[in-house]
Amino acid sequence: MRGGQAGSISEEIILKELNPNLPVITDLSTFSTMGEVFTSLRKGYADAVIGHESSLKLYTDEYPDNYRCLNMSVCSDAVGVAFKPDGDAALAERLTQTLLEMREDGTTAAIVKKYGLDAEKNVNGGTE
Repeated sequence: MRGGQAGSISEEIILKELNPNLPVITDLSTFSTMGEVFTSLRKGYADAVIGHESSLKLYTDEYPDNYRCLNMSVCSDAVGVAFKPDGDAALAERLTQTLLEMREDGTTAAIVKKYGLDAEKNVNGGTE
């Protein structure tokens, strides 16, 4: 059995079979919180769980001899900012420029690393 958080993107990807690289999952349980997801794994109710990398990493880092994270992504999301059509175009351009500068000067990578994630994979789009 596999476990994941109800209403999450991971659950949607599994239920709608949006990622052809994932094996077919025939027994999926979903839980209200990530705490319940981890409990199901710890108690043996699930043999694997799916969730956001930073959440799973916190758990697996606590129990390095018991659990491991697979080096695979279920999805890749681009993040953006939306403005009203009649919004401040200069502000949108300044934000775009600031985000590019943060990426170039390593600020974005430092933020990602602070949360225990792989900057090469999560910021620079490196291969897995």
